[in-house]
Amino acid sequence: EDYYLTLGASIADFPVLGNDTAKIFAGLGIHTVEHLLLAYSQFVADELKRPGISAQTVRLWQSHMSLMCFVPGVSLNDAQVLAANDITSPEALFNADARLVAAEIDKFLRTDRGRRFASLRSRYTRDRIAELQQFARTHRKRWQEAREHFTWLERPTRPAPAEATYSGARRAPAS
Repeated sequence: EDYYLTLGASIADFPVLGNDTAKIFAGLGIHTVEHLLLAYSQFVADELKRPGISAQTVRLWQSHMSLMCFVPGVSLNDAQVLAANDITSPEALFNADARLVAAEIDKFLRTDRGRRFASLRSRYTRDRIAELQQFARTHRKRWQEAREHFTWLERPTRPAPAEATYSGARRAPAS
């Protein structure tokens, strides 16, 4: 039961912006996976100032990271395929019907978006999804404890105006 990503891992281990990921995120005070999971997605998107990177993109990265950090055996490709099929957290995986998820993934792999993952089709059988679900169940307590701090799926993309600012990427952008 190995995790593909850990909270303390360097943000360079999640190279969403290519080889310069660590350098780019360091400018925002984001050095680890945990830092990005704590960050407000709108702030990160605004500060990155890169075309095509929106708060929703950053949230998607956070979803990928949550699956990789809290469900053993979930690779980046797995997280991308799961998220494309509305499995965006360990809790969503835990609660899903493995048979239905496998069927939806099979449909997805036949779409233009899913074709790049088609060679990995054997990773997304009903049995494999059920195995990942079992891992999510086994490690559910760890996820539930962490989500008290990492509420990125439920919170707004930017902090409420009255919320105190925090150093690094959690601070609210100036209005």
